[in-house]
Amino acid sequence: MRTISGSVLSLAFAALAVANAAGEVRWLETKYDFGLMKEAAGPKTGQARFVNTGTEAVNVLDAKPSCGCTGATYPQDPVMPGDTAVITFTYDPAGRPGRFDKSIKVRFDNGRREVIRIVGNVLGTPESLAQFYPVEAGSLRLSDSRLIAGTVTMGKSPSLFVNAYNTLNDSVRVKAHTDAKGVKLKLSENAAGPGDIVTLAVYFDTRAWGKPGPFDVPVTLGAEGEPGAEIRLVGEVVPVRRALGSKDLEKAPVCVAAPPAIDLGIIGTAPVQCECVLLNEGKSVLNVGNVWAASPALKIKSYPEKLKPGKSGKLQMELDPAQLRGGAFRQEVKVATDDPVNPLLSVWVSGEIQ
Repeated sequence: MRTISGSVLSLAFAALAVANAAGEVRWLETKYDFGLMKEAAGPKTGQARFVNTGTEAVNVLDAKPSCGCTGATYPQDPVMPGDTAVITFTYDPAGRPGRFDKSIKVRFDNGRREVIRIVGNVLGTPESLAQFYPVEAGSLRLSDSRLIAGTVTMGKSPSLFVNAYNTLNDSVRVKAHTDAKGVKLKLSENAAGPGDIVTLAVYFDTRAWGKPGPFDVPVTLGAEGEPGAEIRLVGEVVPVRRALGSKDLEKAPVCVAAPPAIDLGIIGTAPVQCECVLLNEGKSVLNVGNVWAASPALKIKSYPEKLKPGKSGKLQMELDPAQLRGGAFRQEVKVATDDPVNPLLSVWVSGEIQ
């Protein structure tokens, strides 16, 4: 086995120390705070300096900002030993109200890298606030008045977010409230300074609601001592599709709608009654968890909650054409059951309003 002598190791470490000393850079600033800046005043410029404390010249290869809102320039000539050099950067606040935290990655020819952080807070123009925070909530402006959850499978616990911007020149305390069961609210901060943004996270547990169907949950967000604004959390909970083995599938309930599509033909503007039959073609009891229509024009009057194998029951509905536009229409009714293969059955009601 070959061994390395102590003198060789000493030479290697000495060479490494010389190389490090040759390319030594000391930063005087690695973070720049623009403070409170007005969007209407336009772009602002800052600087971060470094000193070449080594024994050889160093070159800046590039300085790359993290987004298009920031520009950066760097020395094009070698920075000699003992010299101080400057990285200059500009932040453009146009269309960006609120707090920001950006970065610039600086790369040297000796392999060294540094990240400069630039932070600040933009007081937005009325035009920007109206565009990005269109909902008025007293001292705050909100990014949304509706949080669309879409279709959520029963048992899931998703989260949605809304931002609140402080329009005042003073700090305000922020509050959020809901009486809805299974809904949890969490603010990123309890207070917002001038131009600050506070994010409200809305978490909800579909299991707390008990059954599938549409939901429309009110949440209030605003400054302390003010009424705030109402945000609606909307979506639809759908049943879980169960994975069963072949033997269990043979014994499972099977839900069928007859007919699956109801054509009312040509109708006037007076309410119309319609119905279809729900049939259990399986070998065990079918549980109907809920039935709902996508449109308020279609009201569910009654439906069977349980069906034994081979049994059927009527799904009765009432259509109010006055709530629809004239002409042809096609409305969906959803039937949530414990049918493992098709737990969400659609029934369609169509026709034409004179």
